[in-house]
Amino acid sequence: MAKKAHKAAPVAPLLVPINVAALILGVGRDAIYGLIKAGELRTVSIGQIDRIPTADIHAFVERNAKKTGIDPARQARAKAARASGKKSGGE
Repeated sequence: MAKKAHKAAPVAPLLVPINVAALILGVGRDAIYGLIKAGELRTVSIGQIDRIPTADIHAFVERNAKKTGIDPARQARAKAARASGKKSGGE
């Protein structure tokens, strides 16, 4: 009897390289380095490569979204509703 292959559940990365952090936030690498210098994002060095904790990226968005009054969870629900052709409540 052959062994069944176990498929691992997808795992969200804990760290991403600078260029991926830039893609996630929709900015350039220079902006990411500026955020690092300003203390908005931390880095974790693995060998000679700096990576950004994804938790820091999420926290940065949350901090800045609250300053502008944007509710990211509400935006995500509205986007999902638009994609499915339904109206979202309260928007």
